[in-house]
Amino acid sequence: MDPRISNLISSLAVPTAQAEAIANIFSDDLNLAAFLHGRSWDTSSLTNTACAVLKLILGETKVVTDSAHSSENWSQTCWNSPTCTILAESKNDVSIALKTIKFFGLKFAVRSGGHSPNPGWSSIGEAGILIDLQKLNAISLSADKKFATIGPGKRWGEVYEALDPHELSVVGGRIPQVGVGGLILGGGFFHFSGKYGLAADNVKNFEGRAR
Repeated sequence: MDPRISNLISSLAVPTAQAEAIANIFSDDLNLAAFLHGRSWDTSSLTNTACAVLKLILGETKVVTDSAHSSENWSQTCWNSPTCTILAESKNDVSIALKTIKFFGLKFAVRSGGHSPNPGWSSIGEAGILIDLQKLNAISLSADKKFATIGPGKRWGEVYEALDPHELSVVGGRIPQVGVGGLILGGGFFHFSGKYGLAADNVKNFEGRAR
């Protein structure tokens, strides 16, 4: 087995049975062999292989190919159909997806609320993978109620509704349907940003790390 494949499987930290199943998928894939050795390869086929591996690891409920999960947007410019959509439910799901995508060198997009009309921002076309964060939508308050921990898939309207009973609020989006993650990545203008800064300025920390 190519050591690059062995390293990928090892990094995914999956059970032995799954590791063997992934190795079998790779061993029978001539297109993958061409990719690894720098010969001509088909990107669509390579993306299908990545989706098959992710479905094996994460399960069929988290890796879907139907259009119902690829077009949850409000603008025609982001109604693209990916090869598969990862419905992440944990940071580990996201980590596994990104490690696999990086290995294959594939195009991908990450969707928080799906509000952005820019092509490729809220979805991605064929021969690409969409990571959907809408199930990462938990929210909690610190013991002193000075900080809120908010999942990137939460929408700002839901955030305000959750904090309102505590007579609290945060610097976030002005439109309720906008997702938390996408707005913060873009800075995030609020009604009182002139006084309190952007949404991104008010983030204490992020969970996770880039590799």
